[in-house]
This record gives sequence, C-alpha cells and structure tokens, in this order.
Amino acid sequence: MHESVVVGALVREVRTKVAERDAPPRLIRLRTTTAFPEETVRVMFAMHAAGTPLETVPLHIDVDALRRTCACGHEAIVHKRDLTGHLHFCAVCHAPVHIEEAHQLECTEIEYQLLERGAQA
Repeated sequence: MHESVVVGALVREVRTKVAERDAPPRLIRLRTTTAFPEETVRVMFAMHAAGTPLETVPLHIDVDALRRTCACGHEAIVHKRDLTGHLHFCAVCHAPVHIEEAHQLECTEIEYQLLERGAQA
C-alpha cells in the first residue's frame, strides 16, 4: 500500500513538470533502491499513469544497492524480501533497524522530444 502512495505522488510530480515544459516526454529516468523493487515501481507507475500523457513513456530505472552495516559488524544489501514493514533484522545477531529508505524513489531526469518549429506537440 505504501508503494502505491509513493509512486502516485511521483507520477503527479512528473506530470506537473511535463505540463510546465509543454513538450512531450520521450523517456523518464527514476532511481530507487533494492528495498523498493523495480518491478513494483513499474507496475505502480503504469497504474497511476494510465490515461495520462505519461502512459506510454518508457521508464529507465536505476536501482541502487541499499547497504546496511549492523552494530555487530555484519554487512548486507537490503532487499524488499528482507523487510518486515520497514524493519530489517540482521542475519547474524537478529538486531532490528528501521530502514528509512524502504520506499525511496525519485525522478532523476525527464528527456523531452524536440519539436520542429511550427510543429505541434
């Protein structure tokens, strides 16, 4: 459920930027982490973009590894499957830590189509 809210807000933000530019987008670049799976972002983006000018725009999604080092010294990359809500439990000592970045998602770039002089969008 949280994922849908986060992606919905991002889609609204991108739609606002596209409207301000008044040019059709040809590619949208997003950045997420391993705790917010790319497939989830794609499905939710498609759902929220349906019926809008963003519906057919290709997405490029960069996925950054979300690394956690526990107080016990164990290092891990956090994936969605490793979380209970926003909590990650160390595989060695089982200490929990709240993962703030669990739903980190941002639009890093919108590439626009170039319009020829006199052409309409």
